[in-house]
Amino acid sequence: METINKKGAINSNTQYTQGTIDAFRHKLLQNILRVISSVGLLIVLMGTLSAIMQEMFWTIAVYWGSYISVLVVLFWKKAPYALQSWVTIIVFFNLGIVNYIPDGLNGVSFIFLLAAVFLGGILLEKQGSTITLSATITAIIAFGVLYTTNILPPPTIRSTEPLEWITSGGVFLLIGLLFGTSTNYLLSRLITALNQSYQLTNELEEHQKSLEKAVEERTASLEKRSTHLEAAAYVARESATIQEVGTLLDKISDLISEHFGFYHTGIFLLDDTKKYAILRAVSSEGGQRMLDNKHRLQVDENSIVGYAAHQGKPRISLDVGEDAVYFNNPYLPDTRSEMALPLRVHGEIIGILDVQSTQPKAFTTEDVATLQTLADQVALAIRNTRLFQESQESLKALQRAYGESSREAWKEFLTSQPNLGERHDPLGVLPPPNQWNEEMKLAVQQEKTVTDKSRTLAIPLKARGQVIGVINALKAQDAPPWIEEEINLIETLTDQLSIALESARSYQETQHRAIRERVISKASSRMRETLDINSVLQTAAKELREALGIAAAEVWVEVEESSENN
Repeated sequence: METINKKGAINSNTQYTQGTIDAFRHKLLQNILRVISSVGLLIVLMGTLSAIMQEMFWTIAVYWGSYISVLVVLFWKKAPYALQSWVTIIVFFNLGIVNYIPDGLNGVSFIFLLAAVFLGGILLEKQGSTITLSATITAIIAFGVLYTTNILPPPTIRSTEPLEWITSGGVFLLIGLLFGTSTNYLLSRLITALNQSYQLTNELEEHQKSLEKAVEERTASLEKRSTHLEAAAYVARESATIQEVGTLLDKISDLISEHFGFYHTGIFLLDDTKKYAILRAVSSEGGQRMLDNKHRLQVDENSIVGYAAHQGKPRISLDVGEDAVYFNNPYLPDTRSEMALPLRVHGEIIGILDVQSTQPKAFTTEDVATLQTLADQVALAIRNTRLFQESQESLKALQRAYGESSREAWKEFLTSQPNLGERHDPLGVLPPPNQWNEEMKLAVQQEKTVTDKSRTLAIPLKARGQVIGVINALKAQDAPPWIEEEINLIETLTDQLSIALESARSYQETQHRAIRERVISKASSRMRETLDINSVLQTAAKELREALGIAAAEVWVEVEESSENN
């Protein structure tokens, strides 16, 4: 809000609105009225004396009426501003008219009329200046007509009369004070306004610079955060493609240092006892020496890594020189700030992500949030990779068990059916039955396809990874050598044959098992049909002979002593 103090000075927080300008004018008008009330009394007295001497008694009423009007609007505290302004302007206009009648162009009437126009423009702006200027010009034209047509008598020159000099001096003193007061008041306010405008301009420039700096800093912060988020997403994507823990940890540490610009990145994993954090992957040369020395830290509050693992929350050192917990690492002498983030999966801490920078205060709150999110993704990737490796190992163990079972089953099957195989040799190029060539032997030993690049092609026949036989293919003497497309085709057919043979064997084994179970069930049921011991023994001998397809079977129940007595 605009304010003017009692001395007319402008407060430093003034805003130059229309209300402020009106306050200036009101204060200026009060000063003008005070000047008129002070100096005007002298002019009124001189004018009264001059009117008496010239026997122009009616002008006395004009002088004193004008002076009294000024006193009324001056001391009337609630007098409207417009009324005060017009009274002041009319007083000067009337004095100009009164002096025009006896003196014409020789008096001070021009000064009074000029003052009226001046005050009209200052106090009432365009409207006041227009009205007063029009009235003044009209009055000058009218008096010019009156004097030139001799309607009014020619003015007399009274330059030798002291009273006229005193009166003129008083008028010039009044007008001089009026102009001086007005210009001084306006110029002081103008200078103050210009200074404040200059000050406000400087403040606005400084504020604009600070805003630009804040915008630049915020933009840089957003760009940094966006870059970090993109880097975190990239690290997460790359981590998802790796299925070996060691390779995963090395890749993650290198990616984090590369995309985040860290001096060193290390990944610690807790041992089975959860007492030590063991360094498993690094991105720096100094870290590699630590890795070679099998570096580990105890899970306690005596180191930044140990603290993060012990408390399960990030531990940040913005200036390692002032952090008593910091481990002074000779392998990483340029470290100035460090942050350790827990690797947590489903509430369980499995390790620590340790990042270090050569800059002090390198980590912000946003960096902590971004890197903690990345650490959670890294922990999840480690857990998934471990689970994948465990599942792969379990699968391999299961495959080995199935392979061993399949091998034993095929061994029993081939024992029961020796020389199992088929030949198709219309041209008679195959070797005699049960006589294997060198390619067949090598294919079984090496468990891979063998060819002499001319006629013979031997492919091992596998079931659940176990070699159970061999396919031997021969071309005629005048045929071209085996080409890769033919070999691939036969290998594909061999794979399908292996699957079909394993399925047939499994089916046959299942059928035999079903028959065996059915025979056992039938025999057991018949033996339970009676409670007579002789009948049970007779049924047992009969069922054994029929089930096994043998010539005869007998069942005896006796003790060892009876056997010796016989």
